[in-house]
Amino acid sequence: MNQKNTTKTKHIALYIGSLSKGGAERVFVNLAEYFAKRGYRVSFVTIFRSSNEYDLCGRQAPKTGDEKLISGTDIRYVPMNEIAENALSTSIWKGSVTRYYSDINDNAALEITSQGGGSRISDFIKRTDKLRRIWKILKPDLILSCNGKNNLMALASAAGLSIPVAAYVIAMPELEYPGRVMRAGVKILFPKAKGIILQTERSRAFFPKSVQKKAKILHNMVRDEYLNGDIPDYESRQKLILAVGRVDENKRHDLMIRAFARISKDFPDYRLLICGDGPDRQKMLDLAASLNISDKISMPGVVTDIRSKLCSASLFLHTSDTEGMPNALLEAMCTGLACIATDCPCGGPAMLIDNHKNGILIPVGDEDSLVHEMSEVLKDVSYAKSLGREALKIRDEYSAQNVFKEWEHYVEDLMN
Repeated sequence: MNQKNTTKTKHIALYIGSLSKGGAERVFVNLAEYFAKRGYRVSFVTIFRSSNEYDLCGRQAPKTGDEKLISGTDIRYVPMNEIAENALSTSIWKGSVTRYYSDINDNAALEITSQGGGSRISDFIKRTDKLRRIWKILKPDLILSCNGKNNLMALASAAGLSIPVAAYVIAMPELEYPGRVMRAGVKILFPKAKGIILQTERSRAFFPKSVQKKAKILHNMVRDEYLNGDIPDYESRQKLILAVGRVDENKRHDLMIRAFARISKDFPDYRLLICGDGPDRQKMLDLAASLNISDKISMPGVVTDIRSKLCSASLFLHTSDTEGMPNALLEAMCTGLACIATDCPCGGPAMLIDNHKNGILIPVGDEDSLVHEMSEVLKDVSYAKSLGREALKIRDEYSAQNVFKEWEHYVEDLMN
């Protein structure tokens, strides 16, 4: 690939709801920074600003009043990498990252909601119109959108503008596009996409044949901090069982809490640590109290240094009902940790785990299987060490260097 003639002039627009701390948002932040370092011009368009966002180009989410206005418009923006560079001794940005807002309400709900008595459809139309004006001004070479309604809005807003759109579907498509209206949108709009990006092969079957043919499977990357550094010996790890992720109904922390309560008498020295926040946090704390294990469970909320927790733990649990390619599970495996995960749709854990070789898969919602497999790992040190040792072998396949190369080749193909 001739970077001199291509990458420094190409303009990619990334479109997502916000930079709130979730798996999809982390993928897009990583992509934005990678493309900027490679010399691309990156426009990062979000609907709103969340109260708890990822840093972008080493800078926290801008506060109200930091934004600039595009002359003669109501479109606000912040040149993220220019501000970040002021605090750096040397510049690493060959390209640029500018954040634009199609709305700018702080802490807005991600759902398209009714405002001022309007309907969801009218609100969708208003946001799509605003987004269309942004594309006309920015004139990107490619729009890369992510998640549910955002993909539909990107495709609708770019219609007739001769700007290719790639829609990235991270979660289970059946859940991202529930109901007749959303699925009608998929049927009408997705065939207009230049590219479709999926995380797992199982996701492909949801879409019409014309969409399946253009779908590309691209992996998540693992950040360098999880690929480098020493891996602790199993004997030096704490008697700690770890879970990482948003505390909501889909993640099924209730399953692991009940399973932990059942094995706790046989393994009294072990503790359960659940890192992450979400709407079900208090419910999970109440469940632990009802099972008389509150003294053995910690739920500190969002934790910044996840790697150190992974390196301290002796077992990792992932009990979701549905999942794309789970970042937390990837990172746990890359730190040599024995992992148990549900074999959930749309097949992300099954792409990572060769059952009973580099990890363990259990049926979705199967508490008895979880209890059995947890007990097997905790009572057999050699088994736990073997699982962790084999898990480490996925590092090369999911390294940032390899994954980003795949993304860049695909994006270049879409723009050419």
